[in-house]
Amino acid sequence: MPKGVSRGFESDRFEGEPKLVVVRTYQSGLDANLAKTVLEAAGIESMIRGDDTARRYYVGLPLTQRVELLVRAEDAEDAKKILDVDATDGDEPIED
Repeated sequence: MPKGVSRGFESDRFEGEPKLVVVRTYQSGLDANLAKTVLEAAGIESMIRGDDTARRYYVGLPLTQRVELLVRAEDAEDAKKILDVDATDGDEPIED
C-alpha cells in the first residue's frame, strides 16, 4: 500500500444489498418499462426482471413467462400506491 494511504474500516462497505420485492408482474416488457418510468419520475428506483422476447418471437409458448417490476422493500408501499393511480380518475380538464 502506498505511503500515506490508509485502508481504514469502512462500515458501509459491509452493508448488505437492499432487499428487493416484486410490486407488479406484467406480460409484456413494454408495460413493465412504462411502469418503471412512472416510478422513476416519482423518485423511486426500480428494476425489471424477466424477458418477454422469447414469447414474442416463438408462437405457441405458454403465457406463463412474466416480466417483474422490483423496488427496494422500503419503497414498495409507495410504489404500489403510485402504480394504482388510474390516470382516468384525475381532475376534469379545465374548460374555457
